[in-house]
Amino acid sequence: RVGLLLFSDHVELFVPPRRGRRHALRIIREILFFEAKGRGTDLSGALERLNRLLHRRSVVFLFSDFQAPSYTRQLGLTARRHDLVALPLTDPREETLPNIGTVRLEDAETGELIEVATGDSKVRKAFQATVRARAEAIGAELRKAGVDRVSLRTDKDWLPALQTFFKNRETRAGISV
Repeated sequence: RVGLLLFSDHVELFVPPRRGRRHALRIIREILFFEAKGRGTDLSGALERLNRLLHRRSVVFLFSDFQAPSYTRQLGLTARRHDLVALPLTDPREETLPNIGTVRLEDAETGELIEVATGDSKVRKAFQATVRARAEAIGAELRKAGVDRVSLRTDKDWLPALQTFFKNRETRAGISV
């Protein structure tokens, strides 16, 4: 049985878990053709809704960049109720600022515009430090909540990371497939 919950600043689509090839194809189609209506990210609200909708203990794969405010409490509740696996998505283009002078950047979620002097090495170093600190904070939040984690990058094949994760999980559980 496979289901799907897609969200932005609110839950935009919920497909209840079902079995079958036709249902699996529907899930794939929904993922491929989904266009978010909201701009923000309400991870806490999505997890809260998931906990209300799923009555049986389930394996939940949570794909996100985890750039959302105050989701730690709901993350812990979901991890206690379900087998939660976090899949943080990172894009290397968002980890460093290129030295290209002053640029105007728009926050994709809020629409806020800011000017950044990328020619200043202090600005670039501060940006990288902030990115690293945020990644470490996300890792700490996931560990604290007892959530398994598979880090995925947009510039690398995702399959080896998932294979390694499942192989390690199999070893930890003492299961052989």
